[in-house]
Amino acid sequence: MQKYALHAYPVMALMVATLTGCAWIPAKPLVQGATTAQPIPGPVPVANGSIFQSAQPINYGYQPLFEDRRPRNIGDTLTIVLQENVSAS
Repeated sequence: MQKYALHAYPVMALMVATLTGCAWIPAKPLVQGATTAQPIPGPVPVANGSIFQSAQPINYGYQPLFEDRRPRNIGDTLTIVLQENVSAS
């Protein structure tokens, strides 16, 4: 039992010193002021009341997780199938 205690105390002291060293926070910041540049906000698109908005980003601004292959954007290819039933007498 004595041998275990003699080996455990130095290991515990080393762990405590390591953990407290990682938690040290300096009292004042190293750099004064802002360290990053703030982005300039872009112009807000004006809604013109129509279904098609000219300022709309591609895919309407989102990318859904599951999506079917319906053409919904400008430039998408449409396939139109015409079916006729003709009867003459």
